[in-house]
Amino acid sequence: MLGYVISGLVFSHYSDKYGRRPIVWLGFTIELTGILLCAVSPNIYFYSIARFLVGMGGSGRGMAMSDIAILGGIGWVIGYAGIPGLAYWLQDYRYMQFASLVPLTITNGQVDRAEQTLRNALKMNGKSDDNLKTQLSELFEYLQKDW
Repeated sequence: MLGYVISGLVFSHYSDKYGRRPIVWLGFTIELTGILLCAVSPNIYFYSIARFLVGMGGSGRGMAMSDIAILGGIGWVIGYAGIPGLAYWLQDYRYMQFASLVPLTITNGQVDRAEQTLRNALKMNGKSDDNLKTQLSELFEYLQKDW
């Protein structure tokens, strides 16, 4: 939360100076970096620093247009509602961090990267990945529809 507060002060100043779009993308980049660092953190101190970065990046997201802020809020609600089941299923914070990367890569059109991440997770859990490519392609096509 400290990262969220600090970046709110900094990002608001720079969004006035450079525009919202570059600052929102900077926030996404910082948040993604923080999530990756959380996944590979060796101890609680490193994990805390990485979560600080996630908070810093998350603040930039809310400064976009109101539609993006509303949709981001819906995502948080759905995420918080699903986290207990996902945590029970994965039972390791590193797996949880990697699981949070998959929706981001699919949304950004990086289906191959998401597929590789999911294949690695399935392999570690001894599960079959027979129709993963088909399911991801269908999901990506669904997400690309104009509603």
